[in-house]
Amino acid sequence: MRASALLHPRPGHALLAVVAMLALIGLLSAGIVLHAQSAQATAKPPIRLAAAAGLRAALEPAIAEYEQSTGQRVEVTWGGTGTLYAQIVASNGTFADVFLAADEITINQGRADGWLEGNFPVARQSPVLAVAKGNPKNIHSIDDLLRGDVVLSMPDPDQASTGRAVRNWLEPQDRWDAVRQAARVTKPTVTDAAADVQIGAADATFVFDHMLRAGNWPELELAADLGIPGEQATASIVKNSEKTLAAQQFIDWITSPAGRTYFERGGFEVPTP
Repeated sequence: MRASALLHPRPGHALLAVVAMLALIGLLSAGIVLHAQSAQATAKPPIRLAAAAGLRAALEPAIAEYEQSTGQRVEVTWGGTGTLYAQIVASNGTFADVFLAADEITINQGRADGWLEGNFPVARQSPVLAVAKGNPKNIHSIDDLLRGDVVLSMPDPDQASTGRAVRNWLEPQDRWDAVRQAARVTKPTVTDAAADVQIGAADATFVFDHMLRAGNWPELELAADLGIPGEQATASIVKNSEKTLAAQQFIDWITSPAGRTYFERGGFEVPTP
């Protein structure tokens, strides 16, 4: 074969080469599209979790492990227990698939109202009085909170389980009104109130005990354990959820020994199997 023939292929050969290349590109594109469609078809739709903000430090790593081990994504909305329940009701039960409240009272109310199904204990926590590290204002009691030089940031009892537990404990003693009036700031979640003390905007607040035990709030310290009755963080399935099976599977895992390990590490007390 002459060199000129190699350098200058016949037009028919060139056309065949172009057609073959286009066919190969088409096959590759079709394969990519089919693969993408297959992956989309097999992907699990996410479950929506409404969770109390005070549980976040323990729950976030637990969710990460659950997603990695099961392939099931979990989309979380954090907030005060009362606020989240109000959103579930306002949305006619479409706001979430799983509700993880900081207390059992709200779950029981939701079941009685017909919005929730099931009562699954997750972990126990107790409200305590917390102050800035070193306790510069020497705060140790309810009486100290009523002093004029003390700035109290209070978790809102209508939105946060911590605040409601404190209110329920103080009302029979006829001391709630005094504490409520002494609170310079009211916050929607326990973590928002703790952040006020953390940044120096307040001198004291009420938090759940696990927040101090786990070391996630190093700027805060325990001022006093006043004996306020504890709360049972509890999970339930939102009744109008379209993903009840996936929701139950998540609850089964979070209440299993594997899931509860994260709450133990987070300073919670967990139920005995």
